[in-house]
Amino acid sequence: MKRRDFLRTAGPAGIIMPALINGHMFKAFGPSSLMSALTAAPTETDHVLVIIQMTGGNDGLNMVVPLDQYGNLANARSNIILPQKKILSLDGTSMTGLHPAMTGLQSLYNDGKVKIVQSVGYPQPNFSHFRATDIWLTGADSDKGA
Repeated sequence: MKRRDFLRTAGPAGIIMPALINGHMFKAFGPSSLMSALTAAPTETDHVLVIIQMTGGNDGLNMVVPLDQYGNLANARSNIILPQKKILSLDGTSMTGLHPAMTGLQSLYNDGKVKIVQSVGYPQPNFSHFRATDIWLTGADSDKGA
């Protein structure tokens, strides 16, 4: 189902069909300019944004390997670092490589269909995974609770 079709179908259902959730009334408001813009976009493209959240035990430095920092990485993680010769290369860069099991993503990258965004963060991190998750999920500033 296309996003536009979903929004056309789901929007009216949310307005017409009131629901009770845990004893609380759920109420949808009338049409908005945002809903109109989403459902009546003038052109259709093949552009898709996919965000992959690796929750849990993902080791980002062994998934997307910073080859330009391989020496430092080897010193800090000598017991778990991948051998450099096994890391998959990426077209157009010698600074980054991928885990050997990620051949599908390597192909997509080399075909120009995927981009990798590294070093995403926020000012003054306290290095708590839990606080970082709170900030990411709420969009709050790092110095404010939400």
